[in-house]
Amino acid sequence: ALSPNAMMLCLCRFGAGLGVGAVMSSLLTLATELSPPSNRGFYISIVSGFWTIGIIYVSITAMAIFTDESSITTTTTTTQVVEAEQEEEIMLGVVSSLFAFIPNNSWRLYAFLCALPSFVGSILV
Repeated sequence: ALSPNAMMLCLCRFGAGLGVGAVMSSLLTLATELSPPSNRGFYISIVSGFWTIGIIYVSITAMAIFTDESSITTTTTTTQVVEAEQEEEIMLGVVSSLFAFIPNNSWRLYAFLCALPSFVGSILV
């Protein structure tokens, strides 16, 4: 969130991706070694499951911040396409109304909101 421009943000995200990739293998190994054999599968599932929850959180946050409702257009090629696009507009409208207080296209706010769960987790642990 403190990057001076988008290029620096991309470089920092690339470095963070390398770090996360390196941590993932050691995290699963550590969880495997420290968990009791009777509950090992459950603990590994929890660790892996929270990675999926994090990916969903980041995706919904990006959709809430970077979706511009004025850019959503509908074409009238077929009835199914129009219905699908109307359902998508409704879904995007619901998501954007839930996050109406968030300004659009604020990549610094996006970076802050994506880092917030990690910060809270580091305090709780």
